[in-house]
Amino acid sequence: MKKALAMLLVLVLVLGMCVSAGAEEYKKCKLKISYSMGDNAVDGLVAAYMKKELAERSNGAITLECYGNALLAGGNMPAQVEMLIAGAGFEMAILGEQLFGAQNPHLHVTNIPFAFDSYEEAYHYADTTGGEYSAKELSGLGVKLLGTFSNSIAQLGNSKKPVYVPADLKGMKIRGLGELNMKMTQAFGCDAVSLNFAELYSALQMGTVDGQTNGYLTMSTASLQEVQPYITEINCSWVPFDIVMNQKALDKLPENTQKLIADVAAEAAMYGRQYLSDLEDQIKADFTAQGVTIITLTDEQKQAWLDAEQSVIQEYIGICGEEACRAWGIIE
Repeated sequence: MKKALAMLLVLVLVLGMCVSAGAEEYKKCKLKISYSMGDNAVDGLVAAYMKKELAERSNGAITLECYGNALLAGGNMPAQVEMLIAGAGFEMAILGEQLFGAQNPHLHVTNIPFAFDSYEEAYHYADTTGGEYSAKELSGLGVKLLGTFSNSIAQLGNSKKPVYVPADLKGMKIRGLGELNMKMTQAFGCDAVSLNFAELYSALQMGTVDGQTNGYLTMSTASLQEVQPYITEINCSWVPFDIVMNQKALDKLPENTQKLIADVAAEAAMYGRQYLSDLEDQIKADFTAQGVTIITLTDEQKQAWLDAEQSVIQEYIGICGEEACRAWGIIE
């Protein structure tokens, strides 16, 4: 009997060792991630995906705290870049790549007006030469690029009237943010007003601004269709969202934790891409049902928008440089 019990004990110990050997062990750590929009926007949903997956795959060892609306930066979207680079306040972020343009002008390249005709084209470059280029430039700022998805291709919404060509915007105040976006907006022939996203709904409601450019998902999550009954599909700019991390903070983590974060971030980027693709058509249908007029343009009208932006396009091709523009397929 004792011999049988002893053998059983040995068997239990061996099985326990096998289970332990097969399960990855992670050192406990707590990370914070900052993003610009709300928890129900695509960046918030991607952050939530990462939080869930990191907790589950690390058996609760890795905790990711999520902070939307640039809360940790006092609501200031561009300030998140400075904080991330300094390693102050949070370790990770989901940021529009163009926000890094203040620190490295070459990183404006993805936001050059009318650079990409479709998501497929943009993602092709993000996953190959373009993404490699951006990763190199971000590395020079002490930032690790972990994945790229999209905050839509931007359209023009306004509260005043149907808009078909840039001349229709004369006398209107259109919200912009960041130097390139402000220049693009000014080139349309309207008054550009710099405004943080968190203030946009009330500004449209009160008439502080008359319109804005954003993707359908962003408009929907902020309920902008309630205060801007007209949308013109100008496809003026692709807005890539980068999942990024302070390199020093990443380097402090154990190797297996670094790999898990990289793997989960890459998957989260793919989740974000698919989520946006699935929702855009439904959002447009919902907007139409709510009384929003969605205007599609003729080829001639599209050309009028492109012509209006030629000086800005050429200026930023010069600012971003040949290497950046070739990597992202903007010049051959």
